[in-house]
Amino acid sequence: FNSFQGLTPYLPYKDGKLANGLGSKTMILPTGTIVITRRDWKDDVTRQAFYEAGTYWFLSGFKYSGPDWFKAGLAESFKTFLVTHHEIRVGMSPKPELLFLRNHDLMPLPQLFGTEMKDLAFRGDDRTKLFFSESWALVHYHLFGREHALSGGTRSPQLADFMEALQKGEEAEPAFRRVFGTDYGGMLQRLADYVSRGNYSIVSTKFDPSETSTRFQAAPE
Repeated sequence: FNSFQGLTPYLPYKDGKLANGLGSKTMILPTGTIVITRRDWKDDVTRQAFYEAGTYWFLSGFKYSGPDWFKAGLAESFKTFLVTHHEIRVGMSPKPELLFLRNHDLMPLPQLFGTEMKDLAFRGDDRTKLFFSESWALVHYHLFGREHALSGGTRSPQLADFMEALQKGEEAEPAFRRVFGTDYGGMLQRLADYVSRGNYSIVSTKFDPSETSTRFQAAPE
């Protein structure tokens, strides 16, 4: 759409008010995923909207895609995916979310884990912002945090182990203690320290763009 005004009638509403202030809408269908968005956005905002939607689409292909905080955290982590010349970068911190976290108290983990996206206002309210920002922090901490990097270059399997425990029907709190070796309060303190530290790792790798262009081709529909 050429403008936000043209897109507005197609965005979701809740209680008679626009429920999504992001200026885009993602529809996951059996045959594919459709993203409708705005032409007047800056290129980096448009790119992030598509990578965020692509993460949700990817997760929808699994029999168990995890709770909403996990999906939101992955989407927030991978929406900053960036390709520059001969390099791919994954895991860059989203600046608005990080700034919001530094100016607000973190949500207790039982509350975060019990929140479902369908119940959020999505109108720029603090509860919605905190849910997505803190979900990012928790997932990013376990995927990219330096203390989780092992000597072999692999990442801590704790997050995957916790998702597997939930999929098997284990109670969340005892499974959390068993996998992470701490309780919700202890993890929240680690998360607060991670947010305030301001030092976040990313993953970068080189690639050959000429090889990629021959394998993946696109044309106007």
